[in-house]
Amino acid sequence: MCRPDNRKFTYDSFYNTYWKKIMNNIGLDHTPHETRYTTISKLTAKKVDDRVLRSIVGHTGKGIAEKVYTEIDLEVKLEAINLI
Repeated sequence: MCRPDNRKFTYDSFYNTYWKKIMNNIGLDHTPHETRYTTISKLTAKKVDDRVLRSIVGHTGKGIAEKVYTEIDLEVKLEAINLI
């Protein structure tokens, strides 16, 4: 998870700083992982390239070459998200 200044949050920091407050303000009780499951399911149903999917949801992938040598542009990620 990245902040606007591109520094990374730890899961606990993000959850405690933002997530709980957002859920409380909108009256819902969900976890960040629920959004990940939904996003992955919908992107998979739309046959989005697995590398793009993993990049969007922040999962590391199959091989070191893919992780190190393949960069997914923000534009490609946005196109993928806009399919759902």
